[in-house]
Amino acid sequence: MDPAASKSKREDLPSTASASSTTGWIRDLEELRRTLLLRIQLIEDQARKRPSGGAESTRAEAEFRRKVEELERERDRLLEDSENQATNWKERLERLEDDRKLLSDAWQKLERERIEAAGAGRGRQRASSSSQVTPPVAAGHQDRTRDGSAAANPVAESILRQFQTLCQDVRRASDMRGSPR
Repeated sequence: MDPAASKSKREDLPSTASASSTTGWIRDLEELRRTLLLRIQLIEDQARKRPSGGAESTRAEAEFRRKVEELERERDRLLEDSENQATNWKERLERLEDDRKLLSDAWQKLERERIEAAGAGRGRQRASSSSQVTPPVAAGHQDRTRDGSAAANPVAESILRQFQTLCQDVRRASDMRGSPR
């Protein structure tokens, strides 16, 4: 820069005007400074009021992870309980099916014994009744069987046959439902 040019610039500014304008500029700059400081203070206040992202976010994230782990443990426990219960139910159903089969076999055995006992009893009763004399039947009464027992009653025999058929039907239906073949 040329010293003569800088001297001419200084001469262009009035000396009294420069002192008053410098004071106005200083006042304006101080006002601007106060305004900026006030705005910076407001921004800092708002930043303090707003939840801090760093520490609280880390705390919330840790809480979230803890809750997820807790729920996963609960889910695993429930799945294990469910599997145990399914196994338990399967074992109970197998025992129930075994008991049903035992009951069915016992029922069949009981029916065979009743039929055999009824057949053997009739044979013995018929043999003994042929040697006995039956008293005469009064007029107006139904004829009784030769041996005088209710076992030779055709109605009783019919009921017995129907009962046996019903038992066989129940057993067949139970076998079809309970034990796949």
